[in-house]
Amino acid sequence: MVHYSVIEKLRKQAQVSYEDAKEALEMTEWDVLDAYVWLEAKGKIGSMPWDEDQAQQENNEEKKEETVEEIRVEGTVEEKETVDDNLICRLWRMGWDNRLVARNKNGRVGSLSIWGLLFTVLIFRKFALILFLLSLVLQVKYSLEGPDMKKAQTR
Repeated sequence: MVHYSVIEKLRKQAQVSYEDAKEALEMTEWDVLDAYVWLEAKGKIGSMPWDEDQAQQENNEEKKEETVEEIRVEGTVEEKETVDDNLICRLWRMGWDNRLVARNKNGRVGSLSIWGLLFTVLIFRKFALILFLLSLVLQVKYSLEGPDMKKAQTR
């Protein structure tokens, strides 16, 4: 049984020919480290002229193979971008469609979209904290409302 990937790995690391790498691996029962030592003892390490352009070309070929495998596994690149775009659009829309609603004994006090709430808390932290503490004293209850919240309640 020929272990092509092991032979190629040793060939690239030791800078030897395919035949030398295969022979070394066969002599050492397919142990890469022992094969490298065996090649070194024979004086064959780096005996093959090594070209930087060839190394770059082989590296590019490996990257292309990995990219092709990724596309086969995960679908096309365009499909991935579309899924990501749809997710971002959905999250953006959900942030504006759903709201935090404040109610007291007399009814609805006010509401704020999820994005509005997030921006308010991020920009006006102290004001938001004071307002929240004040609402606790005034016995204000909070709830989330919107089309997505109704879907979550029916599940």
